[in-house]
Amino acid sequence: MLMPKTATIGGNWVSVSFSGIEGRLTAQGGAYGLGVELCGTDPNSCHFVLPRLDGNRMVIEVPAEMQPSRVRHAWSDAPVVNLYDEGGMPVPGFELEITR
Repeated sequence: MLMPKTATIGGNWVSVSFSGIEGRLTAQGGAYGLGVELCGTDPNSCHFVLPRLDGNRMVIEVPAEMQPSRVRHAWSDAPVVNLYDEGGMPVPGFELEITR
């Protein structure tokens, strides 16, 4: 089963890794994954971002003015998403704390 595993920050990048992926992550119908947000500690601090896909992980550039504490995907009632593995399994909705 495809599941989010960890979110770590290094410099101005957050890397989200997954387990249970067949092949690599893909963004169907576009160059970037949709429905991904970086969030600070405040509940209203989430901003949509465009992650780069790299094998079994998503890599997200952190805006200069932001100090993210969590990353989430498909975090709404009717999300627009396009992230799948090569076997056709969708990336599920999730929220992960970012570790340093």
